[in-house]
Amino acid sequence: MAAEFNIKNGFISNNNSIVQGTLTANTINLSDTTLAGSGSLNGSVLNIAQTWNTGGLPTAIKLNVTDTASASSSLLMDLQVTGTTKFSVTKDGTVAASNGFRQNIYQASSTNSGVSMRFNGAAFLTTYGLNVENAGNGNVYNSTGGTFNYIQLSSTTFNPTIGTAVFNGYQFGSVINQTGGASGVTRGLFINPILTSAADFRAIETTNGKVIFTDTTSATTLLDLRQTLNSSGASVTSIKLNVTESIVSTGTTNLMELQVGGVSKFTVSRIGLVTAGSSISSSSNISAGAFYARNTIAGGQGFYNVVGIAASNTGGTLFDYYTGYPFSPTSGTANYAAFVYSGTVNQTGSASGITRGLYINPTISAATDFRAIEVTGGKLVFSSTITPPGTTGAQTINKISGKVNAAAGTTSLVVTNSAVTTSSIVLCELGTNDASCVIKSVVEGTNSIAINYSAPTAETVIKFLVIN
Repeated sequence: MAAEFNIKNGFISNNNSIVQGTLTANTINLSDTTLAGSGSLNGSVLNIAQTWNTGGLPTAIKLNVTDTASASSSLLMDLQVTGTTKFSVTKDGTVAASNGFRQNIYQASSTNSGVSMRFNGAAFLTTYGLNVENAGNGNVYNSTGGTFNYIQLSSTTFNPTIGTAVFNGYQFGSVINQTGGASGVTRGLFINPILTSAADFRAIETTNGKVIFTDTTSATTLLDLRQTLNSSGASVTSIKLNVTESIVSTGTTNLMELQVGGVSKFTVSRIGLVTAGSSISSSSNISAGAFYARNTIAGGQGFYNVVGIAASNTGGTLFDYYTGYPFSPTSGTANYAAFVYSGTVNQTGSASGITRGLYINPTISAATDFRAIEVTGGKLVFSSTITPPGTTGAQTINKISGKVNAAAGTTSLVVTNSAVTTSSIVLCELGTNDASCVIKSVVEGTNSIAINYSAPTAETVIKFLVIN
């Protein structure tokens, strides 16, 4: 029989009678099939009301179980629908909800202030799904100021003074075990908003601390960044790092360092110097204030194996190396050099290897007009020594070009030159108009140039250029 009972001041009553007595530990069974059993009825099987007007700390609903012995899965509360648990509280205080937890974090007011969901104590929130969303009633934040947080972890202090305790603001530790034909996407964090219009949307932002990505199980990409560029006017930067350097470090400071097995393979220093452990490959242009390269192939240093793009163009002009830096000072003594070699060559002992500043050694299978070096503007300046007037005869000049002076009446002189071998070609010409002097022969020897000429009537300049 269905009935409505009221509990008041120690009495249990229904609509028509009052039964006086004391409530004991015996079970109270309430069964109702009529209050919400048909039509639009919406009666409550348990309706508890209490008035608070006290300076104390009342508790509206209190259950105190004396747990002398019970199973670990014993429940303090179990709310069911058709025999299926929808909400439960275990004896250790674990709360479980079959469809997650939902809280409307929007509170209608002139300031759009929100309400909080707090989890206190040592235990973390453990849930099968935390779905935080704006309530389905169309609530929208329209305030022109302030800060709004859907999920916020605050007022938590972690300040141990000893030990190895670890603190995690949020932790995802589920077991993912896709087998067979399973191919769905799994995510630890999924940010997928609809950006109808956003002045500065930041999917992830950290203002303190470092970001660490670790993967020891999969062979996939650790960091996969994707962006769709669909902007006709604005400049777009896909990856940007902005470091505030309050104090300039005296040590090595890098904006980026990539390592393999703890060995650096690629770095970008704080001054913008890029260092690569191996080669640098680009299908487009590389722009830099300066280029430095180093390798350890066969003990060498410098650019190595710089490979251009294979081309079969039938027109136009192609470049493997190209520099077009503008230099347009209006005052001062600034110098400019497109290419500079300033290495130190120090061959000692029995070292006899060839050293070069520029080495052009192509494999010419077929070339209609290959030009190893071509200059269309400017002058060629070679290192040289100019013997001053009045100093005549044999000289030591260890450079590829120079000037010596033949004394009147002499017919030969020798220039000692470490750049000359018996295979060298030395070009000589007169630098003075003396009708009696004619160069007869130039003999290249080991470290020497023997110049033979007819006797001049006065001191005569002879110029030379060594080609090896």
